[in-house]
Order: sequence, then structure tokens, then C-alpha cells
Amino acid sequence: YALLYTYASNYGDQFRIGVDHFERNTHTDVQSLLGFGRLARTTLLLGDDQDERQQVLADYSFGRSWLDSGIVRAFVVDNHTLQNTIEERAPPPAPTRATRDFYLDTRQWGLEFTGLSERSWGSTGHAISTGIELLVTDLEQLRDGFEENLISGEISDTLLGETLPTRDFPN
Repeated sequence: YALLYTYASNYGDQFRIGVDHFERNTHTDVQSLLGFGRLARTTLLLGDDQDERQQVLADYSFGRSWLDSGIVRAFVVDNHTLQNTIEERAPPPAPTRATRDFYLDTRQWGLEFTGLSERSWGSTGHAISTGIELLVTDLEQLRDGFEENLISGEISDTLLGETLPTRDFPN
């Protein structure tokens, strides 16, 4: 869903606020590629992906005697991603089930100010712009999983040569 509200004052100023939400859930059961190429030993491949984004945006446009036009913006965006995968493989040496989990959470917030002034010195016109921007990002992420031998029940935390859990980025 999305929501946008705009207010315009009698002085030509304008205030806008927007709220947006997005979510997607995808369940996958791959069957057409099993037994070929990289999936030559794969007998089952299931996936469950979830994505969610929420954002709030606000801006204020104005004009003042010392500044012909200006805008102040602020925003917050939250993103959440979760992926779960199950893959079963046939021998050799034994049938296995690999379970992988991945999550990624990000939060970004920012502020921005941009101003524009038009001035004349002599017969020359000048457009002077100024601004400042601040952007802060917080990120958390983790990849985890294990592989289970379906005959012996033995569990390993090493998948495709990588010991899990691991992080692609430090917290």
C-alpha cells in the first residue's frame, strides 16, 4: 500500500508525507532442473523467500527572502529479507539434505537540505545552490545452515566448503 498527503500553504510552501509498505512471499518447488548440470545429484529443491519494505518520506518546500527556494527532506526505510532453502542430494557417498537460512535487515534514514538563490552582480546572473545530506545505514545479516546425512543422521555445519554460520558484512 502507499499513502501520500500534500499540504500547500497560502505562502507557497508545501509539505508532503508519504508512507509505503511492500511485502512478498514466494514459495518455490524446483522440478524442471533437477538432475542436470550443478543439480545433477539434486532430488529435491525447495525455497521460501520473504521480503518486506516499509518507508516513510517527508519533505517541505519553501521560499524566503534570503533563499529563492529550498527543500528539506527526511526519510526512514526498513527492509527485511528472509530466505530458507532445502536441497536433497542422492549418493554418492550418501543421500544428504542441506538446509540453508539467510536473513538481511537494513534500516536507512536520512536528511537533506537543498537551497537555491538567484542573484545578479552587474549584468551577470548567478544561480547559487547549497546543500547538505546525511545518510545513515544499519545492516544486520547472517547466513546459516547445515547438511544432514540421511542414512547416519550425522550433521555438518560445512556447506559447499564454507563453515556456517557466517556473515558477509560485520555487524
